Amino acid sequence: PLNITKTIQDLILSVVPEGWESVANIGAMVTIALIYLAIFAVAGLYLVLLERKVAAWFQLRIGPNRVGYWGLLQTMADALKLVSKELTGTVKADKFLYNLAPYFVIVSALMALAVFPFTQEFQAFDINIGILFLLAISSIGVIGILLGGWSSNNKFALIGAMRSGVQ
Repeated sequence: PLNITKTIQDLILSVVPEGWESVANIGAMVTIALIYLAIFAVAGLYLVLLERKVAAWFQLRIGPNRVGYWGLLQTMADALKLVSKELTGTVKADKFLYNLAPYFVIVSALMALAVFPFTQEFQAFDINIGILFLLAISSIGVIGILLGGWSSNNKFALIGAMRSGVQ
């Protein structure tokens, strides 16, 4: 079977000098994470557009079709709009933990995808305890949600985070 991690690691080892195997391991993991992040970011953009088109079809509307051919650039325009908005936050929040919380969710999702086999030959990380690893890593995302609610120093955000964590 095709082992993506081993292939990328061998490619990096062919470039770096001898004795840098740990650098090749870290480089392979970072490269795979970036590839996965790019693939799922593009898939997310397409699925958002598809969801908006289907919702418009159900509601007998035209849907997003103003930006680009057949509305293909609509999600990019929405992303630009969101990036250009003013950032607001709570004054009493713990800034470090508040900004760290989303990374728990993103990193745990990427780590869970690492052991998920997309085909018989295509998976990033092949370990014998893959299902146990998947269950353990997927539970870490809840910590990010709880951390975001707690670090906001807002009782309503904490209640909402606790309700989400219980679910």
